[in-house]
Amino acid sequence: MRATMRQTTTYRIVRLSPLQNAKIASIMWLLAGIPYAFFAQFPSFAVREYMAWWMAYALLGGVVTLLGSAAYNLIAPRVGGIVYTVRRPVMPETEGTAS
Repeated sequence: MRATMRQTTTYRIVRLSPLQNAKIASIMWLLAGIPYAFFAQFPSFAVREYMAWWMAYALLGGVVTLLGSAAYNLIAPRVGGIVYTVRRPVMPETEGTAS
């Protein structure tokens, strides 16, 4: 009989790195703008004007994430932070195999 029980572990996020999160968010917002730029806006703007708008969009996303992470760091200790549970297999070699 195959073991199907899994162990669970609960973690709590008590602090975020605002600067690191802002860097990642800025890059993600920049990349998220690529399809939008290509299909929706690129033909209607001069390239130079649009690139400035696109970079401002990414920078704004980073700043909002920076402020949000800093706010989380102020609030999380008071309310307990984000709690999440992960599962890990009891027998790792059986993870992902067909039943």
